[in-house]
Amino acid sequence: MKKTIFLVFAVLVLSFSLSQAQDPCAACLAPKTCGIADIGSMIPGCPNAKAVICFYCAPTQPIMNVEVLEISGICPGYEDACWDAVWPWVLENQTELCGQVNCENGSNLITIIEPLCWDKMWDGQTITLTHNYWSCDLRCVKVVESCYCTCTPSCWVPDCESHMEQTVISVEVVGAGECDEPSKLAQPGIPWTESETCISVGECKADE
Repeated sequence: MKKTIFLVFAVLVLSFSLSQAQDPCAACLAPKTCGIADIGSMIPGCPNAKAVICFYCAPTQPIMNVEVLEISGICPGYEDACWDAVWPWVLENQTELCGQVNCENGSNLITIIEPLCWDKMWDGQTITLTHNYWSCDLRCVKVVESCYCTCTPSCWVPDCESHMEQTVISVEVVGAGECDEPSKLAQPGIPWTESETCISVGECKADE
């Protein structure tokens, strides 16, 4: 009887561990919030791409931190385009995520952290990229100041209309991970049995 109970308990623990490992949001702990970025809306030709993001809005200061955990629904050949799309998506949707600051009152300080080394999986239709924390942690950290300009003197320009003002403060690579180039072919209808690990996707630069 004791052996049976122990076996059932072990199965439950294993099942829970597997479900946690497969859920990218398991790495997003309170007070952070896990959400979905509909980046496909910004990528012609790959409309179903989505990114899982873990974001934090400081309660007393206009500070927002966003970490990318996974990108899925990627069409073959669109890996870099999907990686590039996360940065502008966050800036475009910052109001919905954490609110906005009018330029006359200051600015939001936004930090976006996006992996450069990924585990890559092909299910026969789309690609999923998952951040590999343990084997090859290498990330691009971008910091930007952003505010909403209502054409007051603090941000007025000729022919001014209300708009978002954005200034890139810094862009840097952090971590000691080493990435490999992809070697497996994504063939339609033929899913991989194992993922590629530590695959390089994305280029850490400011001019996006």
